[in-house]
Amino acid sequence: MLTNKQIHKQVDTAENIHIAKQGKSKGTYDLLPIHERIAAVIDHCHCFCVQFMTKNPVKRLGCVPSHGGERAILVHAFFNNKIDWNALEEKRIPPPFRPKIVR
Repeated sequence: MLTNKQIHKQVDTAENIHIAKQGKSKGTYDLLPIHERIAAVIDHCHCFCVQFMTKNPVKRLGCVPSHGGERAILVHAFFNNKIDWNALEEKRIPPPFRPKIVR
């Protein structure tokens, strides 16, 4: 649910795991075994939530100019460079889910 993707599409062969761990191809995250992908998403999500909801604004993600300010949110590992922030801002990305509203 966190990634909105099917994480079992890639066959976890020894060669794919070796390539992914060495980081030799773009999108190597998708080549990792399923348990490593799930663990990575959980770790990144936890890290993002803790940093983003820190009570002290001097330490909060997105509030520290020396750590990139607001840009630090956009480049956080949780998003894994999968979001085109400009397209999102311009509303060119369709929502993954539209609830049916009954009146």
